[in-house]
Amino acid sequence: MKMAKIITAIALFLGLILVGVACSASDKVETQVYDYLDKKYDGLKFEIKGYTQDKSMSGRYEVEVLCKETGVSFMVYHTPIMTTDSYAVAQANAYMDDDLHEILGAAWDLANVEFIQWQDHFAEESTGYKFREVDMAGIPYNPYNLTEIYRVKLKDIKNPNDAAQCVDMVITVLNTKGISLEKITFEFVLGEDTILFTTDTDTVLGTTYDILEILFTRVNSNEDEGNLFYRNPDSKAKIIEYFKP
Repeated sequence: MKMAKIITAIALFLGLILVGVACSASDKVETQVYDYLDKKYDGLKFEIKGYTQDKSMSGRYEVEVLCKETGVSFMVYHTPIMTTDSYAVAQANAYMDDDLHEILGAAWDLANVEFIQWQDHFAEESTGYKFREVDMAGIPYNPYNLTEIYRVKLKDIKNPNDAAQCVDMVITVLNTKGISLEKITFEFVLGEDTILFTTDTDTVLGTTYDILEILFTRVNSNEDEGNLFYRNPDSKAKIIEYFKP
């Protein structure tokens, strides 16, 4: 009995040590992230909502943060050698999403738009480890000057005809309002496939939506379409790049 009590006491002691170490590591990460944000965004207040650690590869901490003043949620990636955050690009996307929602009007719901993401969160060629840096003071928040939109996410797409009509509606309404795009990517789920369809305003306006329907129908087949579409090895999405010469 005495030995059992000793073993129990030792176990409790070791458990308290592990909890203390975990709490210490947690506090250290949060302190470092707060210090980083306070220095980079002087005058703004932030709240850490939670984080996870990627132990499989880099060991980086992926921290979810909320800016109290603007209400923008964003991510911070933190490692001993680098810290990067998506606040500026997330704020820019939030502004533009609201403006484009207003410009599309009823077409937002009619075309089954879930959200519009103006810019990619990640820096070019960063392969997902570094967020895009945006000059917040110099951002041209004028949607009528847009030439590219990184992603338009469509929801509840039932079939290729539905996808074609939604894509055509978004492009047509934006063009009617004076926004002509050199590049835009639509994302939607068709059957069991995630589709990323990249095109431009001139191509869609010069193509009837029944041609788009045929294109989206063929993407589900196993036919060899050359360079028309291919699978993305990272996301397993089917990629369609459709530009008229």
